[in-house]
Amino acid sequence: MNINRVVLLALGALVFISPAVHAGEGNFGWIYTLDLQPKGSYEFEQRMQWNHRQEAGRYEDFDMRSEIEYGLSENLQIAGYVNTNYVNANQNDRFGETAGSRIPESIDTSKSYSKFRYESVAAELIWRITNPYTDWIGIGVYFEPTLGYDNKSFEYRLLLQKNLMDDKLILASNLVFETERDEVATNTNPEKASHADLLMGASYRFAPKWSGGLEYRYHNDFSGYFYQNVTQHAHFIGPNLHYGTQKWWATVAWRHQLKSGSCMNAGEFECSSGYVNDDHGRDEFMFKFGIPL
Repeated sequence: MNINRVVLLALGALVFISPAVHAGEGNFGWIYTLDLQPKGSYEFEQRMQWNHRQEAGRYEDFDMRSEIEYGLSENLQIAGYVNTNYVNANQNDRFGETAGSRIPESIDTSKSYSKFRYESVAAELIWRITNPYTDWIGIGVYFEPTLGYDNKSFEYRLLLQKNLMDDKLILASNLVFETERDEVATNTNPEKASHADLLMGASYRFAPKWSGGLEYRYHNDFSGYFYQNVTQHAHFIGPNLHYGTQKWWATVAWRHQLKSGSCMNAGEFECSSGYVNDDHGRDEFMFKFGIPL
């Protein structure tokens, strides 16, 4: 599949079907902002992340999330969602074997593997402490417990947002922390891991309904629930494009993994040629849209 063609088709679809109404929400692909649902209102959001390409062979990993958001108050938003995944891989790692965090160790690693699976259900709470539209800077916190039949995690974030130029320019950052228990790829003891990410980005409204910008991710994995031993570092960067109307909004984003990754300790075999594999792709794409209800 030609990656450039897929991205161009997605962007073209937004242009073709976009009516002329004002901008909506969800400017970033991966960064959460403090633009919450108004009190008493609902929104449906669908998102899909596509992780493409690893060391060799074939690697296509799709994470899908279907979500309902609700404005509990002017500064509190809750949500619930269902996560599913589809992976299609063949001899994708540095040893020419079919492997990954979502691929069981029990398979024949010389053959291809593909599977669609239900992953988990999750809940979400965002508390906006200060408002980026009325205060000098917006500050908020985010909590997300996730429960799956072979995966359990708890994620929490510090959300920062600064609006400039009459709200045309949005600067946002997330400090992300997560603990995880994973039994997908292991046959014996569950994997206990923790993660810490720094996400930063900018989005500029260059036309009445259009915004575009850039996103960066500094990713860190650790063994154990309490960040005991670092196992990998990785850097990602890429653009985003957002279109919004009164009735719906849509965002596409792409981030490329820079050739600067490193692995150590228990994760020393997850790196190759300066890239981190695991469940990451050399290129990661986000497609998402929201519909107020």
